[in-house]
Amino acid sequence: ASTEERGDAEQPPASSIVTFCMQNVRNYFVAGEQQRGRYVVHPKPEAECEAVADHLASAEPDVIGLIEIGGPMALADLRTRLSKRGLEYPYYRVLPRNGEDRALALLSKLPIVSDDSKADYNLEGQKRRKLLRGLLDVTVKAPDGRCFRIIGVHLKSRVANDEQAATAQRNAEARTLAFYLQREMRLRPNVPTLVYGDWNDTPDTEAVRMVEEGVSEDAAMTRLSPKDSNGEEWTLYYGKGKQYYTFDHIFVNKVLRGRIQPRKGCRIIDGSTDDKATDHRALLLELR
Repeated sequence: ASTEERGDAEQPPASSIVTFCMQNVRNYFVAGEQQRGRYVVHPKPEAECEAVADHLASAEPDVIGLIEIGGPMALADLRTRLSKRGLEYPYYRVLPRNGEDRALALLSKLPIVSDDSKADYNLEGQKRRKLLRGLLDVTVKAPDGRCFRIIGVHLKSRVANDEQAATAQRNAEARTLAFYLQREMRLRPNVPTLVYGDWNDTPDTEAVRMVEEGVSEDAAMTRLSPKDSNGEEWTLYYGKGKQYYTFDHIFVNKVLRGRIQPRKGCRIIDGSTDDKATDHRALLLELR
């Protein structure tokens, strides 16, 4: 059997841990990027771009899942800044979608051996309505042959004229993801898989529960509960209302759940949010 098929193999030694970091980089736009949405966007200030690179470099992750990156030029800008800090990410994927300026992306030190990403993906049961930011879906391969499937999403924002409609949109997107996971888990049940994203919803909401419970038992995912050094779980600070939320989530399938240490191997990076970088905190997970 191949390494990819040996999803339930014995836990590898600590020296072969692969670290994954997810970060919402808050409107990381650069000058010259093709505008895809109808709203005017502005380049992220230099100090904020530098702060994002500093925060990510401090964790030295092997793979980075990004949210709210502007597009190919913005991703290239961030790669250059990380390179100046001694971190090289030769493998990458960005998922721009027409009508939406904020994109999902992934940076990796490990080769991308499969890319099933979909910029245009219909909502479940719909013929025209789409996932607003698409669905990032790549598989990376460690030097020892282990593969990890990484799926990224960014659900509808809460900033909307119609809050009820926005909630309905997030629920529809979460339901679409749940059905997608069911189909994919049945096709490749032994591949360690994680889902990361900005849900714009807290753990007690329908959009989060849909993915946790799955549309069937074989598609249920475990939501991790990373904490910072103070034992706090919030991932977003809303300065205007001075409120704290847990909007950023990582889910793992049964295969990966049996190979990680959810208490020791998953944490929120202290200091990864400030006014100069982003309003979201970064999450770090050790993959085994």
